[in-house]
Amino acid sequence: MAKGQGDRVLFLDSVDEAKIRRQADFYAALDKVVNAIGPVAIDRAHIFISSRISEWQPETDLREVLSRFGTRRPAVPSIEEPPLLVVQIEPLDRDRVRTFAERRGIENPRRFVEELDNHSAWEFARRPLDVLALAEFWRANGRLGTLTEIIEHEVTTKLRETTQRHTTFPLSELNAREGAEALAVATILCKRYQFKIPDDTYQAPDALDAASCLPADWVPAYVAALLSRPLFDSATYGQIRFHHRRVAEYLAACWFCRRMSEGCPTHVLCQQLFEEVRGTPVPRRSLIPVIAWLCAGDEPWNDEVRTKVVSGAPDIHLEFGDSEKLPLDYKRKLLAAWIDRNKYRLDVWTRYSPDALRRLAEPQLVPDVSRFLGCGETSGKVREFLVQFVRHGSLIQCIPNLVALLGSPSESDEVKIYALAALRDMGTPDSHRQAWGILRAMPTLPRLMCSVACETLYPNTIGADGLAMLLEKPCSEKENTINLGHAIQRHLEKRLTAEFAGLLIGVLNRLIQLPPHIRMSGRETHISVRFDFLLDILPLVLTRLLSNRTPTEGQCGTAAESLSLLAESRPFHRHDADHFDLLDGVTRAHPRVRRCFFWQIVERLRDATGATVSPYFVNSGLP
Repeated sequence: MAKGQGDRVLFLDSVDEAKIRRQADFYAALDKVVNAIGPVAIDRAHIFISSRISEWQPETDLREVLSRFGTRRPAVPSIEEPPLLVVQIEPLDRDRVRTFAERRGIENPRRFVEELDNHSAWEFARRPLDVLALAEFWRANGRLGTLTEIIEHEVTTKLRETTQRHTTFPLSELNAREGAEALAVATILCKRYQFKIPDDTYQAPDALDAASCLPADWVPAYVAALLSRPLFDSATYGQIRFHHRRVAEYLAACWFCRRMSEGCPTHVLCQQLFEEVRGTPVPRRSLIPVIAWLCAGDEPWNDEVRTKVVSGAPDIHLEFGDSEKLPLDYKRKLLAAWIDRNKYRLDVWTRYSPDALRRLAEPQLVPDVSRFLGCGETSGKVREFLVQFVRHGSLIQCIPNLVALLGSPSESDEVKIYALAALRDMGTPDSHRQAWGILRAMPTLPRLMCSVACETLYPNTIGADGLAMLLEKPCSEKENTINLGHAIQRHLEKRLTAEFAGLLIGVLNRLIQLPPHIRMSGRETHISVRFDFLLDILPLVLTRLLSNRTPTEGQCGTAAESLSLLAESRPFHRHDADHFDLLDGVTRAHPRVRRCFFWQIVERLRDATGATVSPYFVNSGLP
């Protein structure tokens, strides 16, 4: 390389393998690369280093790499030129899953993506291989099914032997399933989630020996065959683990079910799963995910496990297991037991996931939820949870309860915000109109509630004037208003059309030029919002207005006024994002707007005594 004149590209693969023996081996390898390149040619080298993201140490490795390859870079990294660009493959998002499904010929890909939403199955669709497995189930059944069905299909598919390796690793599907269950329960009981790679010379003292967790008649070839299945992640540092922890928890529960079918006494199972604390059965912490799975079933021992869960830990189904498979009567008992435990508490420390709430909720629980929401003894924190239960479970029959909470003068702002968010996600046009009547009558409006209200009501329920009315409501002096603009901009990016932009832009111009004012309400000081943050939204509104239609004469003047406000604010604007190049391109197709903008600037300069022309107006290119 030193003899050449042009740039060269080097790929170094890979960091995790270079560190197998010692961390320092990676740095020694870097030294050898530097010495091979030589000091003269180092500036012509473009270095690409690959690594598992889990093995890349962002501080130590960054420092060591830069000390060898980054000596000629600026001492203080700039935003434009980072000292080292770290990239990684992200999980597939919604659009990429749909694109992948279309390209692979999956029938009705749009409906397939909707089913991922309806069944909260996105955690099983983050890799192309995962999407193909779900698509196979989709083709066979025309649906995705419950979480149990999805995981069962995942396990069956990824433990299946392939034709290419059948003669080398003759492991039957039945043995593979039993082996996977044994390894899964080992990770739960031992609280260690990594397995050593068979015959690997690298020592991993904290990893389990897979062969020791499997039946005695398993030969090393069987162990290697099982660990090579896609149910497990690829090896790193001489260790391997289940790709999905939830799958491992499900398989561990299957292992317990198998023992029960073989005649294990119920009291022995309960001794393993629970411990007595002041006369109450409490789940052993590491076994909580498994216990949640074991609550689903029709056997007498399933009922015994459910009874103990209601008594000692009714909240475990808010995060673990497949609540969709639980009996309705048991769900009622769980909800009542959890609320009774927390109804007088000021703070409720319960973890839950939206997916688990969706699976736990069903229409038959509406009378129970409505009763608890209307009970005066139910604390605000419990009501917050119940509103989230309604929201994520899409219990539309509870919409009147949500409206009542929003309009209650005694309810906390936190509960009202949760209720408004639920109405945003699942409300009807009528409930949105009711919410607008309640919000319009409020003398003040917390900024977070204001942002959720904008997302809920604009533009279907209220127009630009209604949006301005929400924004102009005073808020507490102590409130932070920074995030309000971000929330409105994200909402407008999704919903704003050219027609709505034409009505909105004049309202934004007026708000931006409003001076703030302060007023007292009892002991609390309320201050109107400064609308400088709307300057960040103006480029979006202008672009939507001018990109898809020819503006009227009045809209030309209003658009020019927006450009003037942006031009005046630019030297003092707090954000780095520069939209002026975009606006320059958009306005080239509308010379009337540029002409109006120019003459407005001239008039403003004439009105300003002793004003000088800003360099921006000379160089912007907009007039």
